[in-house]
Amino acid sequence: MNEQRTWKVAVLPGDGVGPEVMREAMRALEALCAREQGLTIECTTFEWPSHAWHERHGESAPSDYLQQLAAFDAILLGALGDPGPVTDAKRYLLSDGESLAPLLDIRRHFDQWACERPCKPLPGAPQFLKDERAAGIDMLVIRENSEGEYVGQGGRLAAGTEHEVATQIELFTYRGAERIIRHAFEQAR
Repeated sequence: MNEQRTWKVAVLPGDGVGPEVMREAMRALEALCAREQGLTIECTTFEWPSHAWHERHGESAPSDYLQQLAAFDAILLGALGDPGPVTDAKRYLLSDGESLAPLLDIRRHFDQWACERPCKPLPGAPQFLKDERAAGIDMLVIRENSEGEYVGQGGRLAAGTEHEVATQIELFTYRGAERIIRHAFEQAR
């Protein structure tokens, strides 16, 4: 007997290639629901965080966006970091600190500390590695997602002058290093 499962998913298409990739991700979710009896995925799409939202509202996302996202079972986040379109011969530029801030806030707030990226050939997809051994690639790349350069510690002194200095501090804790290393070894088993 198949039990009914419903997942509420917040969809944040983002910038650049984000909306294009998100359209395909939504198609994949639809196919999953069609294949898995009893599974329903309810998606709610938000315009933020995005460059366009920032240009209209002066911020990357509404002030309560983390509380809004907490109401969902999952967050499907597209690409962020597009510096913005060229409009009327001017460019509305956002720094990485502005455009990527929501990504880092989401990771910290929801403790999303592990990034997993499977790497293996898919049937029907173009294969760019010519060596026949490439057909056997089956890797899982695991990266720590909330420490290191992702803590957002650093800044600029004397910005815009010839004396400008930029700093970026990477922070690693025993707890953070231990859990990502343990996770990687557990996945390797």
